[in-house]
Amino acid sequence: ITKTLDENGKLVYQSSGVEIDYDTDVIAHRNQIKEHIMTYGAVWGSMSGNMYDPETGNIFYDQTNSSYYMGDPDFASSINYGGHAITIVGWDDSYDKFEAQTLKPEHTGAWIILQSYGTEEFDNGYMYVSYDDVKIDEVLCGLKNITEVDYDYIYQNDKLGMIDILGYPSGSRVRTEFTKQSNKEEIINEIGLYSYFEQTATIYYQDSTGMNELVADAEVYPGYNTIEVTTPQTINEDT
Repeated sequence: ITKTLDENGKLVYQSSGVEIDYDTDVIAHRNQIKEHIMTYGAVWGSMSGNMYDPETGNIFYDQTNSSYYMGDPDFASSINYGGHAITIVGWDDSYDKFEAQTLKPEHTGAWIILQSYGTEEFDNGYMYVSYDDVKIDEVLCGLKNITEVDYDYIYQNDKLGMIDILGYPSGSRVRTEFTKQSNKEEIINEIGLYSYFEQTATIYYQDSTGMNELVADAEVYPGYNTIEVTTPQTINEDT
């Protein structure tokens, strides 16, 4: 969900660029987040890390109440995408202590978030972020389950996860190269990859003997994908 201001300065909630209804669509979206927290645990999100706008003087953070409201979509969009990563751990539907902020949220209620600066900052590491904050609903991620796997080796270039993206036209090919870690036979059973949107991908394996198709037209979804190889690929001892 993204948020903009209309010509009268009123907050407009949108999904995929289309305005959505606050009382039905937005509340339903919010309830999904709450249900996830109650059932599975915390939700990862992002917010603007700016406490004020040095040009306009607008204040976004209330130090006394440890509350935050970024109410300026133009300023929020001018800074780095995503801003600052946080963890949503709870909520208070009646929270309204946004006294120091220059701009005020239209609706009561706030997410309770855990910051990453330790217990010395904010309210023992926590703060309240208004439901109306223009960044808090843009990027959300939650885990429903974790499956333990037993790999002998994991070959990867992205140990920090997906930290940036590059755009390619449909049908483009991307190659990544690894050096075999052992002197024994290995088998490729699964392929992991990130995606920013839903698409399909055909994955190949190539060595000095040629190229083999591992997976054809795999369904890839936003986030991290683990794709099972249709026919496991054997890597010989001397490869």
